[in-house]
Amino acid sequence: MALLEQNTDTYTLLEQLPGGPSAINTDTTSYTYFKVIYNTALMLTVALAILMIVVGGVQYTISWASSSAKGEAKTRIFSAIGGLVLALLSYLILQTINPALVTPSFIPDATVK
Repeated sequence: MALLEQNTDTYTLLEQLPGGPSAINTDTTSYTYFKVIYNTALMLTVALAILMIVVGGVQYTISWASSSAKGEAKTRIFSAIGGLVLALLSYLILQTINPALVTPSFIPDATVK
């Protein structure tokens, strides 16, 4: 009967999410997961957009003689800026709806043990 007497209030994650808790309450909703996954995806999106802007800038600099290569480089830069604006607008919308959704918390919430 020792198996039935285990503490089932918390669930220890097999692998901790970046910036997330190592254990969560069983009554916790998917809010904690959404917050961590969204912040990680936003961080990766911004990093990749900046990388693509740099790649487009290098591509534009290298293609001084070819007008078609310059056009491709400009398209890459403007597409990266568009993606960056879209990601930051999604952040702004979620910040307006509920600031707690996008606030990165490396300190566990009150509901996390």
